Amino acid sequence: MEDMTKTVVIADRYIEAREAIRRYVHGVMGFRVIRECSNRLETIRSVSLLTPDVLFVEEGLYRMYKGEILSKGVCHPLTVILADKDACIERVFKKDVFD
Repeated sequence: MEDMTKTVVIADRYIEAREAIRRYVHGVMGFRVIRECSNRLETIRSVSLLTPDVLFVEEGLYRMYKGEILSKGVCHPLTVILADKDACIERVFKKDVFD
């Protein structure tokens, strides 16, 4: 039987934000956080090595790394750019974007 769990990387400069996102994702069945990143280099390395299904990334970090990720040809997970974190996360899980 194939594991249908979606893997998640969380990238945010602030530990409090990463913890909040992790707690929310942990409460959603079928998702597993595999890495948390606090800067651009960690994010690029994690996405290329771990090939997650989903990347939750703070808007500021996304602006810093998007060109590098695209130019390196690494995997392209579903990327959720977090501006208003709570509203974005809830909306993602309510809209069936993972189906």
